[in-house]
Amino acid sequence: MLQRRSFLKKSALTLGAIPVANLLASSSAWAAGEVEITEDDPMAMALGYKHSVDDVDTAKYPKYADGQLCDNCVQYKA
Repeated sequence: MLQRRSFLKKSALTLGAIPVANLLASSSAWAAGEVEITEDDPMAMALGYKHSVDDVDTAKYPKYADGQLCDNCVQYKA
């Protein structure tokens, strides 16, 4: 039967391991081997992807508004 002290020790170790596991499982930790896609790539051209928001053609993409950032939509090749 588990004693209270043993249970608390194991619980503390488990709760301490969760952030470490989350860090190791994050996609940014494994993205080091991937290469950033070029703007001339067919997929990038179809999506209208640009490395810099200054290069966005507002006539072609009228929904673009100043201040929009694509920090979370960077395209990579495997």
